[in-house]
Amino acid sequence: MNSKTIAVAMSGGVDSSTVAAMLRAEGHNVIGLTMQLWNQRRLAGHEGMPESVQGRCCSLDDVYDARRVAQHLGIPYYVVNHEDRFERDVVRPFVAEYLSGRTPIPCSLCNNHLKFDQLLIVAQQIGAERVATGHYARVEYDGDRGRWLLIRPSDLAKDQTYFLFGLTQEQLSRTLFIDAYLADQGEALPDTAGELVTTTGEVIGEHGGIHNFTVGQRKGLGVATGSPLYVIQISGADKQVIVGGQEHLYSQTLRARRVNLIALDDLRQPMRVSVKIRHRHEPAPAVIEKTADDEILATFDQPQRAITPGQAAVFYDGNVVVGGGWIV
Repeated sequence: MNSKTIAVAMSGGVDSSTVAAMLRAEGHNVIGLTMQLWNQRRLAGHEGMPESVQGRCCSLDDVYDARRVAQHLGIPYYVVNHEDRFERDVVRPFVAEYLSGRTPIPCSLCNNHLKFDQLLIVAQQIGAERVATGHYARVEYDGDRGRWLLIRPSDLAKDQTYFLFGLTQEQLSRTLFIDAYLADQGEALPDTAGELVTTTGEVIGEHGGIHNFTVGQRKGLGVATGSPLYVIQISGADKQVIVGGQEHLYSQTLRARRVNLIALDDLRQPMRVSVKIRHRHEPAPAVIEKTADDEILATFDQPQRAITPGQAAVFYDGNVVVGGGWIV
């Protein structure tokens, strides 16, 4: 095998460390890269946060662990600081979405708009031909389609394609801190307090802020009734949290925008797929169709529980990722 220079995105965990070791053993020139995205000490001591913040994604502990692995393997290792961009492109959009009543996924935002984009740039600058990561997913080139495909791994229990749906063809062929974060910025938490309202429009109580709720939530509603209540919908415009029985949690359709298609260049006609609406959600059979230039309507064979605006909807054709978008 001809040796190649490959940059490995090292998180300090077992998976990426194993990838680095395997590539090194195969004779490749391996360079370790870690992205420093967040100073965990910034929020320590703020209300609701411990004095010492450890064990979170992309922490300083991860950097130390990755550096030790690189030293053990005898490979060059670099830390790339992207704290400013992470705050701009991931943290601030996450806070804004959450305060508006949606439930975003920071991992998908980070993977799709920061990690892979910047890692590929750095890799190119240091002469690496490709980037390897410890994500559980497969990439294959489909000659018939003329496209790179993102495919679920053999071990579906470890599937991470849900977080990677936004990767482009070029990229494929290469954490909740709301109150503490705003305090760190010297900003007051916006007043999003309002009414608790039933699905029939009856006001049954008040809440302290829509950012404290998510669709499907049962506990912490602050009201007592004769039967369990769940958060059915969050209305950012009028600061209402709509609650109801579990039967109201189910919906047979969703709309997704900011769509990224991987296996297709365009969705020209309705297509049968399976749709995943949460990381731990079993993909459910549905038909997807294009309803606008950047909007897809998914109609499920069976109603799905707690379809949540702000989460991703990822479309699969078997184990192949067709694409995905953000639920509205």
